[in-house]
Amino acid sequence: MTSAVALAAQIIAEYRGSKKQEFDSDYVFFPVYRWSSFYPTALCIKAGLTANQVTSIGCAMLLAGVFALYSGWLMTGALLYLAAYVIDFIDGNIARFTKSFSAFGKMIDGLVDSLTFLIFFALAHGMSVSGQGFFDPSVDVLIGVIVSFVFLFRCYVQIRLTFVRGSLESTAEQPAASSGRSSRFKFAKRGLLAIVSGMPLFLILAVLLNLGSLYNLLYALFFGFLTVVELIHGLRILYKQ
Repeated sequence: MTSAVALAAQIIAEYRGSKKQEFDSDYVFFPVYRWSSFYPTALCIKAGLTANQVTSIGCAMLLAGVFALYSGWLMTGALLYLAAYVIDFIDGNIARFTKSFSAFGKMIDGLVDSLTFLIFFALAHGMSVSGQGFFDPSVDVLIGVIVSFVFLFRCYVQIRLTFVRGSLESTAEQPAASSGRSSRFKFAKRGLLAIVSGMPLFLILAVLLNLGSLYNLLYALFFGFLTVVELIHGLRILYKQ
């Protein structure tokens, strides 16, 4: 019987040099979560857990983090959010290693990811009840509502643009994308992806430094800016088609 350590070694060997590793490297902090997930992945497989079951565990962990943040237990909530983030990598590892991909699994995985918007509002409320907010409690809650809305709206914009462009590409030949992107563009993109992928780590840091209010404010501005840019860019492409 293969030991958990040997199984983890097999998972790592499949990961090295794969497209998934190349994808993770673009997101700066993803390799941290990915390498943290390999041995827990082996333990889950040894325990007979499926990818969908692990996704359910991750959902429960995320909701527990939301409850902890909402109740004012900020560090506990931040750590649970980080754990849920790593679990999101574990279910993907299991699906790839066991060749158990399914449309249902992808759907529920995306739904769990979309629940991240609750983190911002829960953090705002938790700061207001614990007196750890930087601003007036009503302002903190307002910022939490705004960043939650912006996060959800960005999810909608991305889904809608992907759907519309996909339907057009299925009926008409599209010009190939230019591969000559400047190093400046790649550097800017990498910086943006670092901010996205660093959310759970930055939350822990913000709680440690009592800067949760600033965390919500900066992500409200960040996701707002990103949404406007992506929407304008997507509409521009659709208009030309």
